[in-house]
Amino acid sequence: MRSELSAAVSAIIETGAMTPVYQPIVHLPTGRILGYEGLVRVDPGSGFPHTGALFDAAEIAGRVLDLDRAALDVVLAGAHAVPPETLVSLNVSPRSFEAPEFNATAFLAILRRHGMAPGRVLLELTERDAIRDPDRLRETVRVLQEAGVRVAADDVGAGNAGLRLLSQFRFDVVKIDLSLVQGSAGQDQTHSVLTSLVGLARRWGALTIAEGVETPAQLRMIRELEVDAGQGYLLGRPGPVGQAMTVDLDALAGIGWADEADQAGAVSRAAAVRHPATSFAVAAASGAPVRVRLRRTGGAAVTPGNEKGKPGASRGRKATGLV
Repeated sequence: MRSELSAAVSAIIETGAMTPVYQPIVHLPTGRILGYEGLVRVDPGSGFPHTGALFDAAEIAGRVLDLDRAALDVVLAGAHAVPPETLVSLNVSPRSFEAPEFNATAFLAILRRHGMAPGRVLLELTERDAIRDPDRLRETVRVLQEAGVRVAADDVGAGNAGLRLLSQFRFDVVKIDLSLVQGSAGQDQTHSVLTSLVGLARRWGALTIAEGVETPAQLRMIRELEVDAGQGYLLGRPGPVGQAMTVDLDALAGIGWADEADQAGAVSRAAAVRHPATSFAVAAASGAPVRVRLRRTGGAAVTPGNEKGKPGASRGRKATGLV
């Protein structure tokens, strides 16, 4: 069984049977697209029904590191379409960084090979299994942050895993799991947990990103809580990088609708965003800033760039502030 799964994973890697897709991450105070999370989809006919099944097979076969590296190459090869003023968010299993042959130096070498500046990268870490060597991972995170990479705790609120990560590491970004975002709209207890988590991240100076935003009510709720950014089907589905620089959040949230029949028109208007070339031309002519930047407290500012993704799982996988 293990050898068969390993052979199936090898076939995916060797034939290049993965396609990159990118999901926008939207700054909630302004509607500006801060960046894109890079995911991969497994090709039809690969033998795997979805990317999550592929990564599950890689775990059983002991091939997670090989698949992580292949997925990174796929996502970064397609990331040339991402505007230079936005972040590129990447997923790597913490277990991969525990492997002797993979560390911060190896990760930075992959970025260099694809011409990706570390300051444009947000690295998402999800604890699917217990971390066996937290000291090694802590050192890896430190080296990457010193190189300019921003590091995020992913899926926080999905059981205890994300909370364990938060207790052991200092993250630039906290990504709030969709279970809290989607549950908070109708459950007072879940809403209280989400409110507390947002407050905790704020005290740390970490950027918060709400995942799985799929309805106007959820969007209104996270804006009211002053979550920094959002991601989900309502804000943009995974796919090719679009031409949009901003999203009309008021329209998507249903603000100003006369009745429910206005929803379709509002969503259409929200999609009618400015072409990036026009945005930059207007900003340049007026002298207005065109960048939303992530800043590490005490350090130099750098420019940043329901399907969740560990690089591409289609299941759907230092203090900072916005300036």
